[in-house]
Amino acid sequence: MLLRHNIEGALGLVYITFLMSTFILVAYFQSQVRQYVFANTVLNENVNFSSSLTTISLAWLMMSNFLLVLVTLGLGTPWAKVRRAKLILKNTLVDVEHGIDGFITQQQDKLSALGEQIGDAFDVDIGIGV
Repeated sequence: MLLRHNIEGALGLVYITFLMSTFILVAYFQSQVRQYVFANTVLNENVNFSSSLTTISLAWLMMSNFLLVLVTLGLGTPWAKVRRAKLILKNTLVDVEHGIDGFITQQQDKLSALGEQIGDAFDVDIGIGV
């Protein structure tokens, strides 16, 4: 009887260790890939991205969200998603040289000019026949 309790306790400890190590490995992978992608992403040579997301903060969030969803039987899922989104946004930096408004205006002008040119090329007439 005592041996059975020791085996069950050891299996439980192995399971918890496995879950924690899985969370840490997944957090490490996700944070490193995110930092690499953001460091190598540039828009029009004047908009740069960076990420300050750490493995520890992401792993802690993943473990605590897992426990939250488990204890609340799934009812804490929206709260867990909001917590993750807040962490991601808090650790994201968009660096724009001349201001984001100027960049957005420039892109909208390009899109509208491109749309007009495509419309002229295909000679698209939109009309309602009465």
